[in-house]
Amino acid sequence: MAVSAGRAARLAVEAARLKRTVRTIAEATASPWTTVAKVAWRAARRHPWIAAVVALLSCIPLFLAAMTAYIVFTSVSDAANAALTAVAVAFGAEGEQNAGYGSVGCLADRGKMAEATGIPELALSSYCLAAGRVGVDWAILAGIGHRECDHGRSRMAGCNPDIPSAVDPSVPEVNERGARGPMQFLGSTWDSSKDAFDPDVAGPPIPEGQEHRGYASDGDGDGVADPWSFPDAAVAAARLLKNNGVDADVRRALHTYNPSWSYVDDVLESAERYRADVAPLLPVVPGEGYTGPKGSTALYSEPGLPQTTRRMLDEVIPRFGRGYGVGCQRNEPGSDHHVGLACDFMMATPANTLPTPEMQAHGSAMANYLIANADRLRVKYIIWWKQIWQNGQWRPYTRYDPGGSLTQNHYDHVHVSLYAS
Repeated sequence: MAVSAGRAARLAVEAARLKRTVRTIAEATASPWTTVAKVAWRAARRHPWIAAVVALLSCIPLFLAAMTAYIVFTSVSDAANAALTAVAVAFGAEGEQNAGYGSVGCLADRGKMAEATGIPELALSSYCLAAGRVGVDWAILAGIGHRECDHGRSRMAGCNPDIPSAVDPSVPEVNERGARGPMQFLGSTWDSSKDAFDPDVAGPPIPEGQEHRGYASDGDGDGVADPWSFPDAAVAAARLLKNNGVDADVRRALHTYNPSWSYVDDVLESAERYRADVAPLLPVVPGEGYTGPKGSTALYSEPGLPQTTRRMLDEVIPRFGRGYGVGCQRNEPGSDHHVGLACDFMMATPANTLPTPEMQAHGSAMANYLIANADRLRVKYIIWWKQIWQNGQWRPYTRYDPGGSLTQNHYDHVHVSLYAS
C-alpha cells in the first residue's frame, strides 16, 4: 500500500520517539540513579534555582549532625569540668597545695623587708611576685638576684641597662657570654629560637608547659616578655628552677641554673640570710603591723548568713574594718560562699589590682588574727597573696596555675572559709 511522503515522515518521527522511550525505560530499569541524575541535571540547567534549593536542603542533615556532635561534646566537657571541681572541693575546697617556702616570707611589710634585707623594693616585689606565681622560695630567687647583678644595682655590661648594645643601640648591651638582665638570661634560654648573643629577645611570653621553647615570661602584665624587666626576669627564673626540679633538689636545680658549686653555695647562703632577716617581721601575734581599721567599721551582715559567719564578722570588722568591701554569700554551688560560710575582704581597688604596701600589711595582719583565733572563730582555711593557710600551715595556692588573675590568686582580697559549727 502506498504511503504519502508526509505520513511517512510522521511515522519516522513516531518511531524515533518510541525508540527513545524504550531506551529510557531500559536505562531506568538497569540504573535508576543514573536516570535520576540525568533528570536532575536537565532540570538544573533549565531552572538554576531548583539546584540551589536542592543544595541547601542537602546541607541541613550535615548541619544537624554537626550541632548534635557539638552538644554532645559540650555536655561531656561540662560534666568533666564539674567532676574536676567536685574533686577539688572534696580534697580541700580551694585546693591542697605543695609544701615549701614559696612567698610566705613576703607576707611581712614590704618596706620593712627591704630595709632589713637591703634589697631594693622593685627587686623584692619581683621576687615575691614570682614566688607566689610559680611556687618557688622567694629567698632563693633573691639569692640568685644578689649573686647575678646585685639586685639590679651592678653597673657591669649585661646588668646595666644604661649601656647600649654595640649591635643594636636601642637595647642594652649583653655581657661576654650573652647574659642580660637582672637574672642573667642568655638569649637562647629566654627564647630558644634566638641566638645566645641576640641583643633583642623581647617578645610575646612563652606559655607555661612549653619551656622547651624558652622561659620568656611576662611578670608585669604589659604583654611583652623582656629579660631586662625585673618582674619578667624573676618569673622566668622561678620557672627555670621549677622545671629543673628545685622542689626535689635545690642544689642541683641551682647548679643547672649556673654550673658552679661555689655559685650554689653563695646563693643558698644569701637565701638563708634573707630568711633570717625577714623572720622577725612576720606577724606571729594578732594584729602585728596593725595600724587601725581600714574602711567602714559598721557591722556587716547579709540575710541568711550562718551564726558562725556573723560571729566572725562581728569580731573582725570592728578591729580591721571592711577594707574596700566585704562579700560573703553568692551563687557558687559547691563552695563555702554558696552556703554563706566564706567571706572576702577586699584590700585593693579596683578589683584585680595589687594592694598598696599598707593594705598588704593590713591584709596580712587580718589573716594572722584569724589564724591566732582559728579555733574559737571556727576558721577552716584562709587564702591571701597566693598562699593558703590550712591545717596549721601556709602552702602555695596553685588552683589557677599556670597563670590566673590577681583576683583568682587572692592578691587583692583575703578569703576566709569557716566550719558550719
